Amino acid sequence: MSNAFFEALRAQEECRQRLAVTLPDYQLAVKTLLPVALTDTSGGRVAANLLLSLYDDATYPFPIADLCILDLDLLEHALIAIRGRVLLAEEPHTIVADGKAQFTQLVQRWPQLQAKQRYGQ
Repeated sequence: MSNAFFEALRAQEECRQRLAVTLPDYQLAVKTLLPVALTDTSGGRVAANLLLSLYDDATYPFPIADLCILDLDLLEHALIAIRGRVLLAEEPHTIVADGKAQFTQLVQRWPQLQAKQRYGQ
């Protein structure tokens, strides 16, 4: 085997280690973002849009620049939630207690975040 192959494997492993996220970290991120997402604030809108996008990105597209609105603590939780969704392949409503009910609340609270309302699609 060539050195390039082993170098590519090593680089892949380093990347995996940098992005690593645990289920408890993902759960904490979602639990932290949920109550914020139910508030009538710009940060609440962003948190709701992010969580709904992680739940159903076709219906709730997330404008990535909206992350700039979050304070650093919420930004960290948002990025952990994104990594958790991607790397653990678990939808956010499945990893928290009463997740289905909580996400139903988000859907009802933020209908304007749906693509068809937001973008006229």
